Amino acid sequence: MRKIGVAIAFVLANTAQAVGPGWPPEPLIEMHVQAPPSAFPSAGRTYLVYEVLLTNLDKTTLDISRLEVHDADDMAAAPIAVLEAEQLDKDLQHFGDPAVGDRIPDATAAHRHLTAGETVIVFLAIVVAPDARIPERLSHRLFTGGASIEGAIVRTRATRLRVIGPPVEGNSWHAFSGAGDNNSHHRRQLFVLGGHASLPNRHAIDWVHTENGANFSGPEGENRSYYSYGRRVLAVADGTVVKVTDGIPDNAPGHVGAESLKLSLETFAGNTIVLDLGQGQYAHYMHLQTGSPRVKVGQRIRRRELIALVGTSGSSFEPHLHFEVTTSPAPGVGEGLPYLLDEYEVVTNGVAEYRRRELPTEGMTVNFASAR
Repeated sequence: MRKIGVAIAFVLANTAQAVGPGWPPEPLIEMHVQAPPSAFPSAGRTYLVYEVLLTNLDKTTLDISRLEVHDADDMAAAPIAVLEAEQLDKDLQHFGDPAVGDRIPDATAAHRHLTAGETVIVFLAIVVAPDARIPERLSHRLFTGGASIEGAIVRTRATRLRVIGPPVEGNSWHAFSGAGDNNSHHRRQLFVLGGHASLPNRHAIDWVHTENGANFSGPEGENRSYYSYGRRVLAVADGTVVKVTDGIPDNAPGHVGAESLKLSLETFAGNTIVLDLGQGQYAHYMHLQTGSPRVKVGQRIRRRELIALVGTSGSSFEPHLHFEVTTSPAPGVGEGLPYLLDEYEVVTNGVAEYRRRELPTEGMTVNFASAR
């Protein structure tokens, strides 16, 4: 099964069917891939997760009808993913109508219209079957009006995937709003800081500890009712601590949206630890329990070392650990990167299946203590 989303590439449309005699020779739409994908495995399949920005450089509105993703080295073959009709409506997003939490904006009659000067983003999550070959490069064919544009060529292994250990310990951890899902609120969280737009949460997971499928037992509005609260947070690799934030109070569970907490750039992530993994990759731990960080900036720590406790500080709906790997030590600035957990078990209908060097995706329940 192929799951579709969309991508971004640095190429102004370059090879296309002719629009007709005269000038311009093709539609004036720029396709730009901001962060090329790095293919990662999960549950026997391979995921390609990225975004495509489409900018209308014409003076008039252009209609987008279809987006195809091809093997750039075999353009004559059938596309590996196609976005059109309802699927295109679902994965195309206008910047003026952003997602809020897990609410994806409803498509209107004009949803596929690209007005003069407008840029839209298309979210792409392609799931490749176990026996399918992963192309070395992807190319994109965009259809608008009676013409098409080919371009936005990107590699599928842009970054070396780091193999790391678990960020928490124990069994029955639910990957909430996790990797590989175009509809999760992490997937749609675009940050604009310093005049640059980025998606640091692209592969982020909110780890929530559950028991018998429940998140808590007791009063719903008290943090200590939640099974995640106070759980041990572990170093995923040997590395150097480059950022520690503490002293931000834990919230009461139940809020939705950073605005309700009057958060700032300094507090939205709550109490945090950032670990330098090397080679330009950084592990971010967010929403830690106030007073729990056990490390200092500049400290060299070892894999599986206790570094903090799970809390609910910052923009946190309930006690959980937000974990991500990005290209920057600063929250909200870098591009989110996939990574591989060295080993874990995926629990489905009470049956645990051992997985090695994969990335859990949205909705999985994972055991770390029982890994081999």
